[in-house]
Amino acid sequence: MASAGVFQLDMPDASNFEEGEEVSDDYHPLTPGIEDDFLEHGPLKPEELHDHVETVEICEETVNPGQPKVRPHDFQLLKVLGKGGYGKHPFLVQLHYAFQSPGKLYLVLEFLAGGELFMQLEKEGVFMEDQAR
Repeated sequence: MASAGVFQLDMPDASNFEEGEEVSDDYHPLTPGIEDDFLEHGPLKPEELHDHVETVEICEETVNPGQPKVRPHDFQLLKVLGKGGYGKHPFLVQLHYAFQSPGKLYLVLEFLAGGELFMQLEKEGVFMEDQAR
C-alpha cells in the first residue's frame, strides 16, 4: 500500500489573515445569527419561515429521476481516470485529503516512490524532448 505525502501551496489572497492565526473547521451557518435568534426567541413561526426555507414542488421526476444515459465518451473518460475495469492509471496519484489554512492550501496525496518530477521540473524550468523520454 502506498503512503501519503503532504504538499502545501501558497494562497495568493492571504493578506486578510495574520501569520500563525488558528483556523478551525467549526460550523458556520449560511445565515449568520440564526442560532442566536433561535436561542432568544425560540423556533420560527410558519409565517416567519419564508426567509429561511426554499420550497420545492415534489413530483415523480424530482423523487425518482431516471437513469442518466451512458455514452461512449463516458467510458473513455473513466478509462483515462483509471476507473472501471482498466485499473489505476500509472501517472495519476490519488488525493486522500485537502485542507486550507489562511495562507496555504494543503493537499495530502498518494506517495509514489521516485515521484520527484515536480521538483525536477521546478529546478529545470522546461524539459527538452530528449529529457522527457
